[in-house]
Amino acid sequence: MARYSQGFRLSGAGAGTPLLELIGGAGSRARLVEFGMTPITQVVGSVGLGFAAAIGITPTTPVTFVSEQDNSTLAVTSAMAWGTAPTLPTYFYRRASVPLTQDEIVWTWPAGGGLVLLPATSLVLWNFATGPGFDAWAVFEQ
Repeated sequence: MARYSQGFRLSGAGAGTPLLELIGGAGSRARLVEFGMTPITQVVGSVGLGFAAAIGITPTTPVTFVSEQDNSTLAVTSAMAWGTAPTLPTYFYRRASVPLTQDEIVWTWPAGGGLVLLPATSLVLWNFATGPGFDAWAVFEQ
């Protein structure tokens, strides 16, 4: 099973906005097995991860996930800006409040599990309240 990962620098955004979108490409059936983030500023915040009700349109400079074994790529990209942003998920699989003293938040799914990202779907890290910027990472398996 191949593992693909990517790291991000996410800017703090206003309340009720997406911070990051993970977009399933043609032929993708990847499983998100780990998502983590570390605040880069000392600001209280609240975030959640779920499937966007509507995928973002015209993502700005999407970046492809790269294999941790052989530098091949996965049909999943990330975006942090859009012509039209993805919409609020109707359901959140993970949520977290980020206190001033928080060092790191890591969400994992067991081996063989994970959130399956199909073509033309996207997972969104949603910002509920104006909060910190993050250094973040995501790991997919396929």
